This record gives sequence, C-alpha cells and structure tokens, in this order.
Amino acid sequence: MTCPDRSGSLFPVPPHASGEFDDLFDYARAVARRWLLILGGTAVLVAVAIALTLLASRQYRTSALLVVSESKIWSSRAETADVTLPQFLEIARSGSVLQKAMAKMGPALAACGTPRVEVLPVDASRLLRVFATCADAAAAARLANGVAEEAVALSVALNEEATAQATRRLQQQVSDADARLRAAEDALRASQPASGLDDRMPGEVGRERWPRKVGPAIGEEL
Repeated sequence: MTCPDRSGSLFPVPPHASGEFDDLFDYARAVARRWLLILGGTAVLVAVAIALTLLASRQYRTSALLVVSESKIWSSRAETADVTLPQFLEIARSGSVLQKAMAKMGPALAACGTPRVEVLPVDASRLLRVFATCADAAAAARLANGVAEEAVALSVALNEEATAQATRRLQQQVSDADARLRAAEDALRASQPASGLDDRMPGEVGRERWPRKVGPAIGEEL
C-alpha cells in the first residue's frame, strides 16, 4: 500500500500500520452494521439480572465477637496448659456447637431458610468473629449469638472436665502414698519385737517407760 506525500510522490506505508488501521476500520464497520443486535443483547442480559435479583430471597448477615482471653487449665496429666486461640477456634467451629445453637432457636429457625455460619479469627488479635447468614435479620443475629454462647459453654465444660480428671488423679496419688506409708509403719512395728528395737518416740528416749520405785518415800520406814 502507498500514500502520496506533499510533493505528490507515492511512498510505501509500513505493513504493520496498514494492518492496525484495517482492523480498527473493520471493527467500526461491524459495530455500525450490528449496533442494534449488540444493544439488544446487552439489554436482555441486564433485564435477566434484574429479574433474578428481585426474585431471589433476601439474605441477612450478622456477626458476634468473641474475646479469647489467656488462661490456665489443669490438663489430664495434672499440669497447667494454655487455652490457645486455635483450640478455641476449633471448638467454635465444631458441629456440636452449631447443632446446639440451632436447637435452642426452636421454631425461629424456620425463618432462617438455609443458614450459613462462619467463624473467622481477627488478624493480629485474640478475637473471633462469628458470622451467621439467614433469610431473616433477627434470626441471623440470634443464631450468631447462640453459636458464640455455645462455644463458650463447651470450652468451660471441657476445662471443668479436665480439672476434675486432674483432681481425681491427684487424690489417687495421695491415697496411694498414704497406703504405702501405713504399710511401712506396720512393717516397722512388726519387726521391733523380734529385733529388740525401742518403739518409743524420739522425744521419749532417755525416759523410763514405766515409773519405777528407786528408794523409800519420805517418812517411810526403811
């Protein structure tokens, strides 16, 4: 392809420039010929999206905030253990917590439709946020609060059970030690007559076991 310059002579146009111009011109001609089809298709898609939005049921999302404080509990090995954020997060996400929270809602659960619950940690903190999504705003808020309350209750119950197990373990150890001490004392008493050992207490050493008459009493005839 050639184009005239100011002097009237022809000079060649670079092939890549000619191709770019041809592509743009072809696209413009195609749009000009089919603008009604393009505009109509866009309008149909927008109308379908609006209809789906209006027909779809509304969903409400609420949240509850949990603060996981650092604490010490007694483990089953009679040692102190930290209640960590990942441990509490696992408790809050357990199926038993969600089932108990939904059971406590009773008939109000029907207003939720298909509820969704998420428990997510807050970055750089000891906070957990419980999200509940329902078809009813009040039911969503009640479900989020219920999950938070049940998570706390389950954590307390697990801590109390761990403490009770540690207490029973310590009591058993004390009982075993006392039994061993009594057995040792009985064995010591049993071995004293045969060996001739003095069974007096340390404070009684140096004193007579029974009072013994050494001489005549005052005023008594010899």
